Amino acid sequence: MDRGWRLLQIEHDRESREVLAKAGSRFRDWVVVMMFYEVVITLDGCAEARGMPAPQGHKARRSVVGRHLPHPAEQYNALYALSLAARYYDGYAVTENEGRRAARCHETLLRNIPVQ
Repeated sequence: MDRGWRLLQIEHDRESREVLAKAGSRFRDWVVVMMFYEVVITLDGCAEARGMPAPQGHKARRSVVGRHLPHPAEQYNALYALSLAARYYDGYAVTENEGRRAARCHETLLRNIPVQ
């Protein structure tokens, strides 16, 4: 996939996440989901930059993270689980503490994903 597209999508997600974060707890669920997908797009771009096909699906991506990024794998799995809950569990409300944990996971992952 086009690297330029990925960079635009990451920037779009980041800007959207920042706007929603300013709205407070009402959109905390979507902030978490956007954090997760920012990591997903970055991971896929990293894989392709290394000549590997981007993982197809979350299960495959979790396997790649576990093999190639063992230190932040726990953060990836935590962010993945919270993103699923926020997006698909009817009535699930992301707490302030969960939002902070998601932000720490997000930051750790983006620091540890080799972009080149």
